[in-house]
Amino acid sequence: MRKYWFCTLISVFFSLLSHSQFTKESEAFLNAKIDSLKKVVPGLNGKAKVDCLNTIVDQYQIMDEDNQMQIDSAGPYARQAYNNAIKIGYKRGLGYAYLKLSYINILWGQIHIDDAKYSVNFTDSLNSIEQQLNKGIKISTEINDLTMMGSAYALLGWVERLKGNKGQQITHLKKAISYIERQAIQPKNDYNEMNYSNCSECSGQEFRLAELYSWL
Repeated sequence: MRKYWFCTLISVFFSLLSHSQFTKESEAFLNAKIDSLKKVVPGLNGKAKVDCLNTIVDQYQIMDEDNQMQIDSAGPYARQAYNNAIKIGYKRGLGYAYLKLSYINILWGQIHIDDAKYSVNFTDSLNSIEQQLNKGIKISTEINDLTMMGSAYALLGWVERLKGNKGQQITHLKKAISYIERQAIQPKNDYNEMNYSNCSECSGQEFRLAELYSWL
């Protein structure tokens, strides 16, 4: 237990430090990366195009500005990734597209949770997001992608937070951490979800794990 709390505190510290450095130094890096990817994507086809579209959404998710503009900016790319993955039968791209669409819908729900105009069907909307995430979990099981599995459970934890189910939220977060930590080897020359590549010495998972531990 002592080791667990020590690791948690270290992770929270890293998350806060990373966020501080992000707000000061990395927003320009991410915006430049988004602009570069947007220029590249029209010339791509097949799996490469789906991966690029999902990567664009990733950059907005890493910034996580928590506002309507972010949703409006990322949404079209998430829908394109989904539609293109369906069209070409790209299972891995489709799984991550489910996660990207779910993230956008969850963020939209969080922004409007106290708005009576939008909260009438709020529970139904969350149930619909859960179904979408479960499709992502099914695909992650079929292709043995532990990062996809962990990301899905992280988003399910967010859904449970919006529902007010703290116990279930914690359960999902623990699963998310477990799966992402087990994905020790990242695929080369392939789509790596949420890979914060402004760190030459990182495996790509540190930023995500620090964030998940801080949520936990």
